[in-house]
Amino acid sequence: MTAVKSLVLMVLLLAGMAAIGITGCKIRGVDPRLNDLSLACVVALAAATLALIPALLQRNVAQTAGMFQASLIGTVFHLGLILAAGLILVMTKRATTPFVLWLLGAYWATLIGLCVVFAKLIRSAPTPAKK
Repeated sequence: MTAVKSLVLMVLLLAGMAAIGITGCKIRGVDPRLNDLSLACVVALAAATLALIPALLQRNVAQTAGMFQASLIGTVFHLGLILAAGLILVMTKRATTPFVLWLLGAYWATLIGLCVVFAKLIRSAPTPAKK
């Protein structure tokens, strides 16, 4: 899977999460806070993009175990980036509770997309030669 296809998948998942969340807010009569939603989506998309780098660098050289390790590093990197960005924005009083809730949804949406991409990359990695 190419980097462009991976990013398109992330954008589609974030759009689906946003549509479901906005619909839920409208049904409940709650303001969806679209500024917080857009900020959370930008943070999650940036984290997912950076989390793809280790696996995409290993794509043509690593065997299955190396690709698995790169994918694991990517998911941990994704979690760390979203956590750091969320903490920075909350501690500087630039984000509120709705931002944190939107960020939680965006994290899970992009994590699902990352797992799909990583699973395809692991399956396509070359296996070691048998002796």
